[in-house]
Amino acid sequence: MIILLLNPHKLMNNRKDQVKNTFSLLTKYKAIIASLTVTLIGIILIAIPIVYNSENFWIILSQRIGIVLLTSALISFIFGFFFRQNFQEDMVSKVKSELKNYFETNNSIKESGILEFHRNLPIQDVVNSMSRSSTIKILQTWIPDLYHFEKPFREVVERGGSVEILLLDPRSNYAKQRSKDLEYPNDQYASDAIKANITDLSRYCSLGNIKNKIKIKMYSCLPSIQVYCCDEKAFIGFYMHKNQSTQSPQLEILMPHSVMGSRIAEEFNILWKSSKSIHISEWLADEIDTKSAL
Repeated sequence: MIILLLNPHKLMNNRKDQVKNTFSLLTKYKAIIASLTVTLIGIILIAIPIVYNSENFWIILSQRIGIVLLTSALISFIFGFFFRQNFQEDMVSKVKSELKNYFETNNSIKESGILEFHRNLPIQDVVNSMSRSSTIKILQTWIPDLYHFEKPFREVVERGGSVEILLLDPRSNYAKQRSKDLEYPNDQYASDAIKANITDLSRYCSLGNIKNKIKIKMYSCLPSIQVYCCDEKAFIGFYMHKNQSTQSPQLEILMPHSVMGSRIAEEFNILWKSSKSIHISEWLADEIDTKSAL
């Protein structure tokens, strides 16, 4: 009695804990408690005709209802007692496993540097990214629809940025092979497309504000990947058979410090260092001389 008077708050807290524990137990075993209650009601309804020894319609009906209730309660009790806990544990385990797989996969994707997947090259996204960039780097066999990039090339150069373009050497056997891979009837298709790019680039480079500020090199090896790189983002395509790289699936990659970003930057730099620079006017003059000789 003295303890209760000295510490009434402790008594109140103990009672709250007891009520909470009781409620928790009732919640945990509510299915079993409900089954037992229904079982008891079923037994009572079955026993009524025996006690009253009567074949009255309502008494017989109550007996049949009791049998149904008793059967249902037993099934529910068996399920609740033996299977419910295992079912819950299995569900919790599966959810945890799925969440773990999701976060592990998500972390792997994030580490790789993959930002987005595209079914083909999203031209407008590339143009918008280029327009905001200080550096543009392109690695291609040739650039389809080059006119899309004329404006961002000019904007980057006028801001003091740089444009570096790597094209496949149109005189190499690899250009002929790429035409065959794309199943063009003319094995000069790729070569002609590259030469058309150079002609268009000569026009861009001759403009006053960007004269000689677009750097172009030619590589002579098997093309590895297609790259449209704009500062911290690159659009990567693949040289599949029957489809141009821009019409193949594309990966949008975080540059340059992600796993894929660093490897892409390294690939571009290797090719850039090993490729030969071209002076467009001289190259075009050589082409004219070559055609004249033929």
